[in-house]
Amino acid sequence: MRHNPKSALVLSALSGFLFIACDSGSDGNKDGGKKKTAKVGLVAVAKSTQMAGALLKHAEGVGGAQLESFQVAVSSIDLIREYSASTGAPSGPSLRFFNQTELVTDKTDTLLTAENALDPEKDKFYVDFMTAAGREKITQAAEYDSTMLGDYNWVSLGWAKPFRVRASASIGDGKTVYTKPGTTEFSKDDYTGYTTMLGDVLTGPAQTAIVMKNNGGTLFHLLKPLSLTKEDLSGVKMIRDTGRTESGKPIDTLIAVPIGQLQVMLVFNPDQFITAFDSISAENYPKKVELMGPNGVGNFTVPFLDATPVPYRKGDVISRETYLFAAQDQPRTGETMRISVDLYFNGSNIVAASTRSLVGPKGEFPVFAPIPLYVSESSDGITLEDNKHNQIVKNLKRLAAAGDKGSADLVLDMVKAPATGYTLVEKSNLN
Repeated sequence: MRHNPKSALVLSALSGFLFIACDSGSDGNKDGGKKKTAKVGLVAVAKSTQMAGALLKHAEGVGGAQLESFQVAVSSIDLIREYSASTGAPSGPSLRFFNQTELVTDKTDTLLTAENALDPEKDKFYVDFMTAAGREKITQAAEYDSTMLGDYNWVSLGWAKPFRVRASASIGDGKTVYTKPGTTEFSKDDYTGYTTMLGDVLTGPAQTAIVMKNNGGTLFHLLKPLSLTKEDLSGVKMIRDTGRTESGKPIDTLIAVPIGQLQVMLVFNPDQFITAFDSISAENYPKKVELMGPNGVGNFTVPFLDATPVPYRKGDVISRETYLFAAQDQPRTGETMRISVDLYFNGSNIVAASTRSLVGPKGEFPVFAPIPLYVSESSDGITLEDNKHNQIVKNLKRLAAAGDKGSADLVLDMVKAPATGYTLVEKSNLN
């Protein structure tokens, strides 16, 4: 789900799932014969970083795309407790935020195909993550009761294979390339798809193109669990009130304090999401990708939907800090690998993180950036780990202002880069 098309299935072991919310069953926690229920909300957000201004100039023939539209035919979105890596099924209860029944039940992949995905009557299935109206479509809430309390660790998102994309990119030498519709070859044997754009890709405006993906969805891991508790059912929590009255009498009692509704913010960052290149002049770039221009000019790498789930409560302020790392690529002497690391905070507490592989300053192909699933904090800094608890970034220290610099150990695609320099690109609030 990152930029590297050679590693397109970053979460392949976790992909292709469509989860069905569990039946609520009986509830022993009743009030006057009525079940006590509460809701957890899903809030879709698109917030771009300003990475382009912080990046060194790319080599000729390569550029980060300006994304105008990124449309996914979302079939379902669920909050799940756990999943089984062996069966690909959820473990424990699930809460469904969003459902398009026609897509969920389309097991033969015939409702949306490369041939019909641009038809206007198919618009109703698509969510454009670049528009407020599109994101509003999946900004929903799921209801739960006392049978579903506990820690939830994943957000699953199902989709149909045809994605829609509209973008342009400056690739140097005065060239700007634009997406165009084209013809798509898709194999149901190995689920690979390639679209060759038609027309003049060097002349704007950009038009919507179809990109075929090879699975039916993915899982996003919550860096820290979202916990549904009895207090959330009542809407209040009990806290101890201590002190003394004006007359000096000791106070030690419990008082009820309202708590905000639980939410999951699903954050999409369009910045540097898509890379465009000229395979004729850009060395070490693949000759065949999902979206190709005529004769190798105007190729676009289009990842899977890359989003970050951030748990919080209504009223909390969520902030994001973006750090840019640049390290020497040890196997390729003289070349530089770059990634960005986004850290999400609720107050001073880290609640989410994501990585994104970036084009190097000489046009180096993006190196696979592992997805952080676990975090630990100490006086030495923040450490992010992958699904096997292998370190990705070790001892990253938060910086105060944009432009400040630090160093931390970095591991990318089995390449160890100790004491790699990083720069704070920006800090921003997301709500």
